[in-house]
Amino acid sequence: MAGSGGERLFTISDALGSVTGLLGTQPGAKGQVVTRFAYDPYGAHDQVGGEFGWNHLFAGYYFDRETGLYHVRRRFYHAGLGRWLQHDPLGDVDSPNLYEYVASNPLGNVDPTGEIIPFLVGVGLGVALVGVFAAKFSAEDMLEAANRGDQAGFNEAQQSFNASTLLAVTGL
Repeated sequence: MAGSGGERLFTISDALGSVTGLLGTQPGAKGQVVTRFAYDPYGAHDQVGGEFGWNHLFAGYYFDRETGLYHVRRRFYHAGLGRWLQHDPLGDVDSPNLYEYVASNPLGNVDPTGEIIPFLVGVGLGVALVGVFAAKFSAEDMLEAANRGDQAGFNEAQQSFNASTLLAVTGL
């Protein structure tokens, strides 16, 4: 990436994808950190060092210096408020609050696209898979109880099957 004056710069990023530093390549600064960035949990940042006009900052989001907002695909994020300024285009899939950022847990969640928290999707898929396996075993229990003529065992397995099927279908 090129900085001001055409200097080639390399980024140092944290696990969230936030740029925490820029490495210079010019003589006298080669391999040296020429700018550092620090963030609060919601992405408000401080810059220490040279001014290079670097725009991809917190979580890799594009920072618009004129508005002071992060632009993430179809939404703008206000780090000072810790909120999106547009509603979630996917609706309430990860929160009933359509403007909430990472379920108000910026230390535990990420939202790389501005649309959904991948961890919550993963949890939902995991719960659905558990429901599928539980439904399979419950169906086998129903069949075994029916073959034994065990009506109480059959009813119990059927209730378990119904709950497991609901879990598999809804992920809840």
